[in-house]
Amino acid sequence: MYSSIFERGSIGVKIRLIKLTINNINLNNRDISKIRGFIARKYSEYDKLHNHNGKRFIYRYPLIQYKVINNKPCIIGINEGINVLNEINYSLSYFDISNSRLDILEKIIKVNNYRYGITKELIKYQFISPWMCLNKNNYKEYKNINDKEKEELLKRILIGNIISMSKGLNYTVNDKIRVNVNLKQNIVKFKKQNMLCFIGNFETNFVIPNELGIGKSVSRGFGTIVKE
Repeated sequence: MYSSIFERGSIGVKIRLIKLTINNINLNNRDISKIRGFIARKYSEYDKLHNHNGKRFIYRYPLIQYKVINNKPCIIGINEGINVLNEINYSLSYFDISNSRLDILEKIIKVNNYRYGITKELIKYQFISPWMCLNKNNYKEYKNINDKEKEELLKRILIGNIISMSKGLNYTVNDKIRVNVNLKQNIVKFKKQNMLCFIGNFETNFVIPNELGIGKSVSRGFGTIVKE
């Protein structure tokens, strides 16, 4: 996938992904955190499943990401996350969500290699889940600037998100990342608070595999992208 975009010896690298889809269960996006919480409790010894070492949060790009795609719960493992997902897969037979047991009867597992990194062409992506990108400081800045300045701020944040993701995937960005954005505000309830997120699409000279997350809380399904 995307291999035609790269020339021989180009800057891009390969990353390996596993996608586990539960085909007999239908859920909503609000259930993603419940799935993540259940698995984190059941398999607490694997820190990549929940990014915690005891009570201490581990700051890194999540190599295990929980999503609901087309109403089906999915878990995506990236590089080293593949081994963890393979290890728990055989004993994962149900979800316990809000004290309701949901038996897992049909799993679909796909493993593939994908290209990742800088390219010469602009590629268009769509957010299929809200992009959570603002923190306390840049939220204040965003609320007090005009529309053109807001667009430029979001472009800078998006570039920063791609660079942060790349560090977590052991890829060094050695060239300039270019982005164009076409985004709309979207209010999402998160941890009992209203969060300002964004939906829409963007272009960048960067190859990103489908269904990876960009920004904050990607382990909970936020910022999931697909190539248009």
